[in-house]
Amino acid sequence: MALPFSLVVPTYNEAAGIESLLRALDATFRENGLDGEIIVVDDNSPDGTGAVVDRLATQLPVRCLHRSGK
Repeated sequence: MALPFSLVVPTYNEAAGIESLLRALDATFRENGLDGEIIVVDDNSPDGTGAVVDRLATQLPVRCLHRSGK
């Protein structure tokens, strides 16, 4: 039985690649029967990284912690 866990991913200006990373992590979780969640900590990225993660939260086991500064 897999233990539940959280994977924390710090980000800043990662909008272009964050979806690919999160989908790959989700696939790895599923393929290996892992009970995990992904927490993205976004340091107020001006490129909209946090918004991308928020959109993906409806599809993937991810949530975004939005920091107001770096």
